[in-house]
Amino acid sequence: MERVVDAVRAPCPHAPYGCDAVPAYHAREDHLLACPHAPCRCPAGESCGFVGSTAALLKHVGAAHHQG
Repeated sequence: MERVVDAVRAPCPHAPYGCDAVPAYHAREDHLLACPHAPCRCPAGESCGFVGSTAALLKHVGAAHHQG
């Protein structure tokens, strides 16, 4: 039975944001808590609307909201 549970895998729901992990069913929650591709919203607020991974957010803020 353990083999069956270990064989059940599903892509991370953060795949659209760059995650290519396919964790086992029993490891899914742990992966989601630590996934570096979890979507983040732009701190500029709803007027911006950007949603992306942490890495993409850093690039976005630097490019779209840079005040120099």
